Amino acid sequence: MFITALVLIARTILVIPPALATPQGVAGITRDVTPDSLEMMFFGETIEHTTENLGEGQFLNVTVVSAGTDRELAVFWTDEGTPLEVRMRGAYWRTAEGIGMGSTLVELEAAIGEFEILGYAWDNEGYALLWETPYEGLFIRLLPLDGESPAEFMGDSAFPSSLLRDLNPVVADFRVSFF
Repeated sequence: MFITALVLIARTILVIPPALATPQGVAGITRDVTPDSLEMMFFGETIEHTTENLGEGQFLNVTVVSAGTDRELAVFWTDEGTPLEVRMRGAYWRTAEGIGMGSTLVELEAAIGEFEILGYAWDNEGYALLWETPYEGLFIRLLPLDGESPAEFMGDSAFPSSLLRDLNPVVADFRVSFF
């Protein structure tokens, strides 16, 4: 009970907006977080320590908070216990402008202006190129809702976001990276 009270007081004093995602971190999770401090930050939440297969035989340690809820997020760790990235998997996590999982391309453009998006049908499909925008440091992937992408927008090329509006892509991957 005492620890819970301290955590709640610390959150209040630090004025950490609970759902705020920025290029520097999310909900107080920054590149300085440790597995122990993460557990204190989310005291009382469901926390699972596991590994995830990233493909091609690469596995990373991950701490999943609030799995299966709209508040789910996952912190990926190096072998040394420093954070690599935070993946915000639930709709709760948003930027100050309201961008998060499920946001549309038009909403993202309204928040930061036009940008480029990598073509579809390859490993990095749909990632927004956010250099020189207020979201530089966030990784946002936009995928068409119907899963279909016209041939003219496929492959390892970048396209102006304005050309992809008719596809009505939505944010399907939302991360903060610390590398």
